[in-house]
Amino acid sequence: AAPQVSTSKMPVDKVVDDLAAMGFGRDDVRAVIKRLAESGQSVDLNVVLDKLMNGEGAGGAAQRNRWFGR
Repeated sequence: AAPQVSTSKMPVDKVVDDLAAMGFGRDDVRAVIKRLAESGQSVDLNVVLDKLMNGEGAGGAAQRNRWFGR
């Protein structure tokens, strides 16, 4: 089971749902949230979105390359 992480702004499940609705994979979103939480960083929608846009999801660079058709 995935660790439960809470944010000061919204529940993590809401962040996952919102970003999945934008087309990001749920596993990628959860991977970013997990890394942020483990490193003590703030977890909120904008931070997670920024990480995903920079290819830091579960797929990393491979995911980014697929996104840009490489």
